[in-house]
Amino acid sequence: WSYRLFPVMFHASPLALDILQRTLLDRWLREFYDLVQELHSHFACRAPGEPVLSFVIPHPAWARLLQQLSRIYWLFLNMMPYVRGTSTAGLLLHHGLLLSVFPSKAQRSAVLATCVPMFK
Repeated sequence: WSYRLFPVMFHASPLALDILQRTLLDRWLREFYDLVQELHSHFACRAPGEPVLSFVIPHPAWARLLQQLSRIYWLFLNMMPYVRGTSTAGLLLHHGLLLSVFPSKAQRSAVLATCVPMFK
């Protein structure tokens, strides 16, 4: 058999996936939600009249949050067996986690419209 003619995708064993979920993914999600809590307080304390989204002086936690988000996304895509819809589920997970940072519906709507213009 030639793997060039008949490609085979190898996936991690269920035991390896379980270990990753209980250790690495769990730790990364906890760190992500700790950063979300830190940013919630930052976004909730806007001055009156300030735009819904103002990124003039970004909070230092943003860089760490985006790194955690990319780690979770990468791990999800590499843990899940590739079937129809896996990449779409990964994008929905990524956007859902990113939108969870913003405490108000107006902020989430502004971010979604900026990120995906077809939602304007």
